[in-house]
Amino acid sequence: MAKKETIQEKKYAVGLFSLPAYNPVYMHPATAYLAGHLKTKNPDVEVFQRDLNTDSLEYFLGREIITQMRDLREYQDFQGFIKAKNKISRTIGEKTNGKLSVVGNSVVYNCNLKYKSRQGLLDAVSEKEKDLYYQFFGTQILPEIERRGLNFVGLSVSDQKQMVPAVILSSMIKEKYGDSVKVALGGNIITRNYDVLSKDDNLNKKLFNSFDYLVHHEGEQALSELVKRLQEGKTVEGVQKLIWKDGNKIRRNLEFEVQDVNYLSPPDFDDLVEQTNHWTPKPVIPYLLGRGCDWSGCAFCDIPVGYDHSITRMRKSIDGKATKTFKGCKRRVQNLNKTISEIKKLSEKYGTEYFSFSDEELVDGLLEDFVNKIKESELNIKWEMYGRIEDLYLDKDFCKKLYDSGCRFIQFGVESASEEVLKRNNKGYEFRKAGDVLRNTYEAGIMNHVFLLTGLPGDNLIEASKLVTFLEDSREYLTTIKPISYKVSKWSPIALRPEAKGIKLDKKGTPDLEQRINVAKDSGLMSRHKTMDFVRLLGLWVAQKHKINPATSEYMYSQRLFLGRDKLEEFGKSVNYLVMINERELKTFRSVYNGIREELKQKAYQEKSLDKDRRTKFRKKYEELKSKAAPENFDEMFSLCQEVSKI
Repeated sequence: MAKKETIQEKKYAVGLFSLPAYNPVYMHPATAYLAGHLKTKNPDVEVFQRDLNTDSLEYFLGREIITQMRDLREYQDFQGFIKAKNKISRTIGEKTNGKLSVVGNSVVYNCNLKYKSRQGLLDAVSEKEKDLYYQFFGTQILPEIERRGLNFVGLSVSDQKQMVPAVILSSMIKEKYGDSVKVALGGNIITRNYDVLSKDDNLNKKLFNSFDYLVHHEGEQALSELVKRLQEGKTVEGVQKLIWKDGNKIRRNLEFEVQDVNYLSPPDFDDLVEQTNHWTPKPVIPYLLGRGCDWSGCAFCDIPVGYDHSITRMRKSIDGKATKTFKGCKRRVQNLNKTISEIKKLSEKYGTEYFSFSDEELVDGLLEDFVNKIKESELNIKWEMYGRIEDLYLDKDFCKKLYDSGCRFIQFGVESASEEVLKRNNKGYEFRKAGDVLRNTYEAGIMNHVFLLTGLPGDNLIEASKLVTFLEDSREYLTTIKPISYKVSKWSPIALRPEAKGIKLDKKGTPDLEQRINVAKDSGLMSRHKTMDFVRLLGLWVAQKHKINPATSEYMYSQRLFLGRDKLEEFGKSVNYLVMINERELKTFRSVYNGIREELKQKAYQEKSLDKDRRTKFRKKYEELKSKAAPENFDEMFSLCQEVSKI
């Protein structure tokens, strides 16, 4: 009798992909957390993940150039590092016809505006053969899907410009494999657009020809349940956080339970680490202690909106019931014993001591307890985080303890140097403490970075000029500086209740997927050209006055962990950066100067609410400037900003 053969049933296979274009240093945590949860909750499912961003960069650049970005010896030779980066910049520009470029510490995706609207996405799909990533997807990713026998593909969309690559890849998968491979899009940008993408209208019905499902908000539980239903051949009805097309109708499950983060599985980076094409000598592991923001009250910010517990804010807006308060987005934090245990295992498993804590901010008691836990557990790691200007850093002993725990880099949102602007936008800290916080962290040996935001409600060129004084006073304690101009974010308290800040928006003139709301002509904000000119002026200050920053900023954030502050400052001091004043700089000087002069006139002669002494000072300064030409050198321009900021 012939021996009966045992045929092993093929496992249901899931592929999770993060998309281009993104920072090539970071292994994005989204797919790692999804993979970890799937492997725990769906053990009979085969899970594969891939970072298509770094794969695509390797595809365009070649392996040899990528290897240079992973060699610590290249990092430690500043001139060699710059030479390697310049070669990358030239090569990527040539290979992509300028659609990708390396600028400072960022890879910039110079795409069109199709990602801002659903019609734009449909247009992109209809002419996908012209897209930058079409050949890469067709020759590298589709064969991988077939080789691995994937039944389901999840695409993580964490940046708005990834929407076009997402729908192009998903449409290519559906065209080739039809219903044999289900495709879901999820991630932060899907969440931020779920009010639009869940509409039962013709545009969405057409879009759903390119994919099967959308998953909004945190995806671990939803994806696990969706995969289980598909694997068992059951209906997807009732899967939380799901948007799908049922016949000719768009269906949506917008209600869901907020998950306790202590029940989530640790992230899994197996496939990502094995790629060996991220731009760091060792893996830098991204990790979340919790989800959300402890403050979540900044009027201009909607960053926490991607997390589950922000759903109240979004529902109020969708239902037309926006209220005066937008709290209720407080973060959920997992048990620190769980955190320390997972970090230790990840460090051992992947042979790295480098971590990037991706939380919106680590603050107050949580940060202090975390530092103490690291010390107690004798955990040997080097790490970076987002911080907040707060009293904790006024204690120099704590800053030293923070450094001893492995903290090497903190990013702070200083935003404005005007107490009035900070209060109006509910930033929640006293500006007078910022200098001490930066000095204490710096003197403890920690690299710091400050974000400066020009054009917030209540801001003007005179108030913004206080940033120049702040930079002059703090320059010795700053590692890197990033000035940016303010745009109204879609889910921010300002956007939901603009009248409360005296702001006028043009929501009808804003594309349906745009995350930055257009403002009306009489918006109540600084004009766009004023904010851009002042941001450029701050950039000139950095280039001219802060000699460490230009060298340090050549290294992407996590890359700095491998060198440390002393080495980076050594590089900065060894380079003689010359900033030549040309017509563009003079134009910036003239624009800011004329704007300041007009504001001085207005305050001197029109703002009756000001006390007599201040009005007199403004009048005196205006009379001094009204017949003068704009400065033509840095020192005069920056001195003027300091003078008017102190009135």
